[in-house]
Amino acid sequence: MLRERLETIDALLSDADSKKLNMSAVQSWFNKLEDVAREADAFMDELAYEVTRRKVENRGMLGHFFSTKNSVLYRSKVAHKIKSIHTSFDNIFQLARDLGLQPVAQLTTTVQPREMRNTPPFEYESLIVGRDDEISFLVDAVCTNHAEDLPVIAVMGMGGQGKTTLARMVYNSDVVTDTFKKRMWVTVSDDFDFMKILNQMVASLTSTASVLENTEGLIKILQNSLRG
Repeated sequence: MLRERLETIDALLSDADSKKLNMSAVQSWFNKLEDVAREADAFMDELAYEVTRRKVENRGMLGHFFSTKNSVLYRSKVAHKIKSIHTSFDNIFQLARDLGLQPVAQLTTTVQPREMRNTPPFEYESLIVGRDDEISFLVDAVCTNHAEDLPVIAVMGMGGQGKTTLARMVYNSDVVTDTFKKRMWVTVSDDFDFMKILNQMVASLTSTASVLENTEGLIKILQNSLRG
């Protein structure tokens, strides 16, 4: 149920992104949403810890006794917590309806999935504030000499929180552009078209349109362009 509600939240965020709404009202709703999301995330972490703890305890006789003894109380606590989180989500959905946001059933036919956007690598960002620490951390991680191990750095979060903007600011930072003379910016969507992605990589790297249909040819172009 929590997973389904998070999918609904993502659809509501997409709808909020597509509408001209009162920013103060939307920000208040989003702040409440973040609070509930953090509470749910912390609760899931607690459950994962409890499962691991019980596996360790159950290896011994005493551990099994105490685990059984406490299970009823813990299950009651968990049930109460889940009910509390769902109540909070109900309030979030009601606030969304008050703002005029559409439910997920209607969004499937009116809003394109967020992942389908072909996001450009450049954007006017002088008004973006409050991410200096995150940008500095990611720039350091990207520019560290990793020898033979090439890292993948994931920036995760709900839709609308600015993940793409954060990645874009790291991509265009002075340190990154000085460190890497060749860079590629490619949008990968749920519609994972391997050939399209290869062509986008070639086009981003060479600044020349690419519509080749031969995988080996595309890979050779990338190899030649990236050699050294």
